Amino acid sequence: MMEIANSDDGIYATLHPSSTQFEINMLTEYIAKN
Repeated sequence: MMEIANSDDGIYATLHPSSTQFEINMLTEYIAKN
C-alpha cells in the first residue's frame, strides 16, 4: 500500500513493507510532476 498525504509542508508518502517497485515508481513520477 502507498499513502500520500498533502499538507502545508509538502507531500508525505508512507511506503509500507508491501509496496511494490511499481508503486514506488508511480510515487516518484507523482512527486516529479508537482
